[in-house]
Amino acid sequence: MTKTVLMPSPSPWFSGSDVAPLTLHRPHLVTISVRASRMKIETGMENNTSDLCDGGDCESCPTDPALLLEFKHAIHALSGKWKLEILFTLMNGGVRFGALRRALAPITQHMLTAQLRELERDGLIARKVLTEKPLQVAYELTDSAWSLTPAFRELLAWSKTFGARRSAVAGETQLGIGIG
Repeated sequence: MTKTVLMPSPSPWFSGSDVAPLTLHRPHLVTISVRASRMKIETGMENNTSDLCDGGDCESCPTDPALLLEFKHAIHALSGKWKLEILFTLMNGGVRFGALRRALAPITQHMLTAQLRELERDGLIARKVLTEKPLQVAYELTDSAWSLTPAFRELLAWSKTFGARRSAVAGETQLGIGIG
């Protein structure tokens, strides 16, 4: 049984019981639940993340675990210090390794190689060997990476809309103007 009441302090409900009365300076909304003859008092400040609703789409409904897992896989495929920059650079067409490294300066050869291998493993880029001696390799986007173009456009639009505001706030914070 659960009962929510606006409770002044101190509460007459606790007189004569083994539960210590609450000392509240102002009236608070308090939820009282009785479970196995023990009283539990909630002040409304608790994190009630385990309450499930009837399955409708509402703000308090938890995210479907399968969708969350898919989202994590997508974010993991794109997360990395240089992955988005690499994908954006390859949107102009196939690029050889050396040209890609120069375009993404100051990236190290080791970091670029590691990021390219991860992107290739995730199926976002394709590696093509152009010549055997000397070894020349070019990288290009796969169809799955090209399908990210609308998302990149949205990110660019978001950056144009909110990027100036973020950099202005960051500049004020560095100068000490925005602190107050």
